[in-house]
Amino acid sequence: MIQISDEMEFKIRTRRFVTGDQIREACIPDAYDDAGWHNHPEYGRRLLVDCRTYDNVRLKVILKPINVPEGIWRLRTVLRKM
Repeated sequence: MIQISDEMEFKIRTRRFVTGDQIREACIPDAYDDAGWHNHPEYGRRLLVDCRTYDNVRLKVILKPINVPEGIWRLRTVLRKM
């Protein structure tokens, strides 16, 4: 489960032109292209996911782990890839 706040939903819709539902679909295990851990000096450990929406828009999704064994993540940001 990926948690997306109302403020983040607004940001990704207006700045990245994707929805939270599109991100959730693209980040399903076995649906994404690649994923790996990154340790950022300021933001800590986070998961970087390269994925595509159902209409083939390429994204880099940054997720903060909330409860990894339970599969709970929080969306930090998403970037459209060219």
